[in-house]
Amino acid sequence: MSKISTSLLLAFSLGAAIVPQAWAWTLPEAELPLGSAGLQEERSTEDVVPGVQHVHILRGGTAESQFWTIEIGFAATDAAAQNLEEKLVAAGLEPRRDPSTFSLDGKPLGHMIRSGQFATAAEAADGMAALVAAGLKPALRFTGEDGGAAQGPFVVDILAIDPSRFEGSVQAALAADAVAGRETTSSIAQRLDAIAAVNGGYFVVNETGGTPGDPAGISVIDGQVVSEAVNGRPALRLGTQFGILPDMRSDIALSFAGGATLTADGLNRQPGLITNCGNPGDTPLETPAHDLTCTDADEIVIFTPAFGAPLPSGPGFQARFAADGALIAATPALGGPVPAEGFVVQTTGSQAEALAEAAKSGAAASFDIAVSSAGETVSLGEGDYLVNGGPTLVAAGVAVAKGPTPEGWSPDMIGETDRNSFFNGWFVRRNPRTAAGVTADGWLLLVTVDGRRPEHSLGASIPEMGALLAALGAKDAINLDGGGSTAMVIGQKLIGVPSDATGERPDADAIVLLGTK
Repeated sequence: MSKISTSLLLAFSLGAAIVPQAWAWTLPEAELPLGSAGLQEERSTEDVVPGVQHVHILRGGTAESQFWTIEIGFAATDAAAQNLEEKLVAAGLEPRRDPSTFSLDGKPLGHMIRSGQFATAAEAADGMAALVAAGLKPALRFTGEDGGAAQGPFVVDILAIDPSRFEGSVQAALAADAVAGRETTSSIAQRLDAIAAVNGGYFVVNETGGTPGDPAGISVIDGQVVSEAVNGRPALRLGTQFGILPDMRSDIALSFAGGATLTADGLNRQPGLITNCGNPGDTPLETPAHDLTCTDADEIVIFTPAFGAPLPSGPGFQARFAADGALIAATPALGGPVPAEGFVVQTTGSQAEALAEAAKSGAAASFDIAVSSAGETVSLGEGDYLVNGGPTLVAAGVAVAKGPTPEGWSPDMIGETDRNSFFNGWFVRRNPRTAAGVTADGWLLLVTVDGRRPEHSLGASIPEMGALLAALGAKDAINLDGGGSTAMVIGQKLIGVPSDATGERPDADAIVLLGTK
């Protein structure tokens, strides 16, 4: 890998004659829109392979005005704030209200109820112990992550891929080569001998949300749909072309030779549990809601060999079909393997009777998955890949992630559940982030911002990620999974510092650059 100095990078950004004509994308000269204005930046770049650049940026540094504090909750109303403050007082601590940096109708979304100012996390130990002893669940917070003015530091890494020069391919790869699997980005990159990689989309973390490892949204691997869409959310297209596809939908039809047709709810996931919701029949929401697990007692879910694990078991009705669609067996219980090159249909609740009736004749069956974006059919074939994500960060060159969106990050109430706390913590406050953007001339930008490690990097809010991708020249961009999932690997080396104390988080998929190194 050839190193290029900061001074030469600046010459590139100024459009000097030494810029190779094939390189249409250059790092903008202007400072990044992260934190306060006027912060110092250290920039470096390297050619990973022809057609792929890696840019590393360190922006700003820790300021004395940023400190650690103890937080016991988020209050959207004055009454809720007073209730939390009384608990702090009862534990012998002095309460403080820190307003959310996001406003609705000119008023803060709510207040973070906190106590104390500490130079280090360790200094807050006594206060934390007092609250735990009082039966509360305190959390340590660093104020520089709140989303307002901050001095940093911010660590940003960019992979810029020129499709006209890069002779390899950019694909999505499932963890452990299966839907029901989890694997770190580093491990996926090593297993596939990737040139570089970043983590992919959202996924089910544990059994309470369904099938661990299941992408929580659309996933297409080499032209094959392996996970249904969270209807209304965007996706990243890779493989034969780069693009951001808005408002994804997937419709799954199960047809029998006898003429019966059933509409399936899902693909390769636990029936009845839907992470991020967004589908007809979901409770409490048929629209997307991030990090919320919806339920549906009456479902039809199809499993293909891509599932890669024993099928979910339990009550219901199940039909197994061979590769040619011939019915192998129909049973009033769920479980077992997926036939090689065949498929299995699992049903629960009222749908069990519908499948039993359709399968009674022993007729062969087939299924079809129609994928669309903004109402237009998305043609998928060999070499096509889709990765789920959201919210939309940039559309037509304009940063659009400035507030609640229709893609499931709204702070609205869900039944009696107040979502303001989640929205403040996930959307407004700074966290580790991964995003993907496509420039007007077709370049793919894969961007990570490390976070939750104040001595290393604060992270970024969703509005900051939108502003960042727009500033980098993305015409369209979406957010990908972040937090402990954020990771970039180049040449089998992990770039940056994972936010989880245990190291890299095992994810559901990764975006990988494959080809000759």
